[in-house]
Amino acid sequence: MSTHSVAKAKSQLSRLIDLALEGESVEIRPVKSPGQHTAKEALAWLEGKRLKLRGQAVDPVELVSNMRDEDWR
Repeated sequence: MSTHSVAKAKSQLSRLIDLALEGESVEIRPVKSPGQHTAKEALAWLEGKRLKLRGQAVDPVELVSNMRDEDWR
């Protein structure tokens, strides 16, 4: 079985159809962009920090400086 991205399948569709007609299993998968996955992780991380700090008096400038200067993950 061969696995191909949607982009590759789009550019080589005739060849992939020929392979399938010859009996080979051909799988076409969408590829998630790294930005989507990273954004979800970042939002989850920020939500966790927000909940942790809820009800505390925090100076926003100090908070951002700490986040920048330290590894908060």
